[in-house]
Amino acid sequence: MNRLYKNTMVLIAALFLGLTFTIQFKSSQEQVGIVTSETVPQLENELHNLSSEIEGLMQQLTDLRTRVREYERAMDAQGGLNEVLEQQLAQAKVLAGLAEVKGPGIEIVLDDSSWELTGDNDPNLLLVHDEDILTVVSELKAAGAEAISINGQRIMFNTEIRCGGPTININSVRYAPPYTIAAIGEPSILYGYMSGQESGYLDLLEYYGLQVSIEQKDEIVIPAFTGSVNFKYVRTSKEGE
Repeated sequence: MNRLYKNTMVLIAALFLGLTFTIQFKSSQEQVGIVTSETVPQLENELHNLSSEIEGLMQQLTDLRTRVREYERAMDAQGGLNEVLEQQLAQAKVLAGLAEVKGPGIEIVLDDSSWELTGDNDPNLLLVHDEDILTVVSELKAAGAEAISINGQRIMFNTEIRCGGPTININSVRYAPPYTIAAIGEPSILYGYMSGQESGYLDLLEYYGLQVSIEQKDEIVIPAFTGSVNFKYVRTSKEGE
């Protein structure tokens, strides 16, 4: 686009210059006619005028070329700025959970117990509850997880995880078990934390009969948050306020 603009401006200037020469030459021919001693001063005056106009046109051409170079530098600088802004916007989307991300990590699956209910068992102990998922998510964050999803729902700062009878609402969407919790981070660290003594919560769930599996993955895809975030009270704070 810059090169095309530059070539166009130079072409216009050249055409303008050539057109001016042609008009002046024809005009001189029509006005002067046969060269005699009486017409020599007139021709000299015409030549002087043409030379002055040529100098003026050449100066205009130089000015146009200078302006084109200034436009090119400005457009190059703007292009670099746009690239930086696009990178910052992409990073902000990742941090805000508004972009799909992928990377290594672990996958945890929680399901209700397969034990048969007897008179001695509390039925609530055989079900996955919202506090179970909340605890697992909290433990994953403590272990260094950089992005988390549950059944494909991106976990945000304001994600809703609460019981709705035998189901659990996540980002206002109702899900029944099993619950697949995906987390991106260093697989060995996440796996060691969640399956070892540092957390121990998954072992506790298994102790009460819930079905638990944990697996390291080379690549996990976590989708972008598709809901809406509306702030009623939060506003940016400027320095000095």
